[in-house]
Amino acid sequence: MRSEPTESLQPQQPSDQPLDGLLRGYLYEAANALLTRVKRFSTLKAWGVRFTSRHGGRKARVAIARKLSVIMHRMLITREPFRWSAVPGAANPA
Repeated sequence: MRSEPTESLQPQQPSDQPLDGLLRGYLYEAANALLTRVKRFSTLKAWGVRFTSRHGGRKARVAIARKLSVIMHRMLITREPFRWSAVPGAANPA
């Protein structure tokens, strides 16, 4: 026997839902740009190229976007700039 769902059982969508989709799109675009346009070496790009060869382009772009969001969140919390390489001394030669 099924009962009718009530309004209290319906999941509520947050008001910032459209912004989340927009942000996901921007992260995907950034991942695509990192793989296709950026010529400078980074450990993130090297990881993405290896991932692409194993799993394909679309999955790789999503994985890079997720990894990029984690990196950006950590940068925001620690207030550190992006490190192009894993070596601390060769971070940003600007």
